[in-house]
Amino acid sequence: NEVGGAAEDKALHYLKFVQSPEGRK
Repeated sequence: NEVGGAAEDKALHYLKFVQSPEGRK
């Protein structure tokens, strides 16, 4: 559903951010 998809997308973005140099500053 849209809510689950949004949460999943948010989690993916969060993981990408944490794993990125920007997220490690």
